Amino acid sequence: MASLALMAGMVTAHAAGLNYEVRIDAPGSLAKLLEQNLDLLRFRGNARIDREQLQRMVRAAPEQVKTLVATDGYYSPVISATYDRDAATPTVRVTVQPGEPTLVAGVELELLGFDAPPGQPAAQQFDTTALKNSWALKQPPSSSSPTGSRPSATSCARWCRPATRAPS
Repeated sequence: MASLALMAGMVTAHAAGLNYEVRIDAPGSLAKLLEQNLDLLRFRGNARIDREQLQRMVRAAPEQVKTLVATDGYYSPVISATYDRDAATPTVRVTVQPGEPTLVAGVELELLGFDAPPGQPAAQQFDTTALKNSWALKQPPSSSSPTGSRPSATSCARWCRPATRAPS
């Protein structure tokens, strides 16, 4: 009976999951992005997370961070993820130095192999100007804007994304 009570206590402790802290050291908007999407934070409090699972997530964190910060235009970040097992509460620290964002000066759009939409004259089948104007990706303000100010690197990273060309 005593062993049954002891086993029930172990199950209860395991059901609560591993209690750990995550500290993110990254610039403002990137810290928020990581807090909302990083597996280390998404799975905190999950009953299935044990020390081994936490170690796996810590090892995977730099690659996950690299993928997440790339969505804001940072393609060369310096990332570290450390795990302090000896603290009263195990603590993971993720440090991100994003570097300079990639800024896109322009986008060249080439359409090949598309049929004209029904009812549209063949001469208008590749109306790239209309497509570009309706595209959600807009250019950031420029130095020729009425205010004369340049966008910050962060705001431009939100507006501009590098273009990729599909393989031929």
